[in-house]
Amino acid sequence: MVRFILRRVATAILVLAVASVAVFTLVTLAPGDPAQIVAERRSFGADREMVERVRAELGLDRPLPVRYLDWLGDVVRGDLGTSLRTNGEIWAELRERTPTTVLLVVGATLFALIAGVGIGILGALFPSGLGDRLSRLTALAAVSIPSFYLGALLVLLFAVTLQWLPSEGVSGPASWLLPCLTLGLASGAVLSRVVRVGLAEALSSRYVTTALSRGRGRTGIVLRDALPNVAVPTLTALATQIGVIITGAIVIEAVFSWQGAAIYFLEAVKFRDFPVLQAWLLLFAALFVTINTAVDIAARAIDPRMRRAVAEGMT
Repeated sequence: MVRFILRRVATAILVLAVASVAVFTLVTLAPGDPAQIVAERRSFGADREMVERVRAELGLDRPLPVRYLDWLGDVVRGDLGTSLRTNGEIWAELRERTPTTVLLVVGATLFALIAGVGIGILGALFPSGLGDRLSRLTALAAVSIPSFYLGALLVLLFAVTLQWLPSEGVSGPASWLLPCLTLGLASGAVLSRVVRVGLAEALSSRYVTTALSRGRGRTGIVLRDALPNVAVPTLTALATQIGVIITGAIVIEAVFSWQGAAIYFLEAVKFRDFPVLQAWLLLFAALFVTINTAVDIAARAIDPRMRRAVAEGMT
C-alpha cells in the first residue's frame, strides 16, 4: 500500500508539472499584450517606446522557456506574482478572498452529498414507487437547468416573493442557503443516480436474496449490507463533482454577489490580468489533482478487493 501511495504521489507531481506548462503556455499565447495593457493604464495613449520599456520591466522580452522557469521557481517559493489590475500581491489577494469560496464550495458539497445519498437510498427502499419516480424527475431537472437560471428562480421565489432569505452578499448563515443550494443541486442529482444504480445492482446479488429469504428487513439490508458496496463509486463521483462545483462557483458568486476567489478569476478574465489567470488555473489544477489522488488512495484503503488487486499487481 505504501508503494502504491508513493507511486500515486509521483504521478500527481508529474501531472502538475505538465499542467503548469499547459497553463503558462496557453495564458501566455492568449490574445492581448500585457505590456500594452499595463502601459495604457499608466499613461493613456502610450507610445511604442513606453510599451517596450514596460515589456522589459515585466521580463516579457525574454525567451518563453526562461520566463516559464522563472515563473515556476517563484511559484515553488510561494510567490504567485503581482496583479496587473490592482498591482497587489496575488497570494495576498487570493488569501483574502478564498475563505468565501471555500464556504460556498464546502456548503454545496455537503448539500450534494447528503441530498444525493439520501435520495438514492430512498429510491432503493421504494423501487418504482412514487418517491423513486420523483427523484428521477428531480435529478433530470436539476442537471438540465443551468445554475445561473436556477439561482435567479430561487432568488425570485425565496428572496423577492416570500422574502425569507437574502438575495446577495455574505451576511450570515441565512445568506449561505440559496448559493449552496443552487451550486450543489446538480451535483446532488448526479450522486443520487450513482447511489441508486449502485444499490440496485447490490440488491440484485445472491446474498441479498438469501438475507430476504431469512426474514431480514429491506431497510436493514440496504443500510448495512448494500450501502457499503457503493462507497467507492460514490466517492469517485464526488471527487469529480467537487471539480464541477469549484468551476460553477464562478457563476454562482456572480449571481449572488459573493466576493470570493472565483469572482476574482472572472475579474481577471475581464481585465486580461494574465498573472492572476496563471496563478488561479495552476492552483485549481493542484487542488483537483490532490483531491483525485486522495480519493484514489482512500478507495484502495476502504475496498479490500482493490487492496488485493494492488498487492497482486506488485508481486
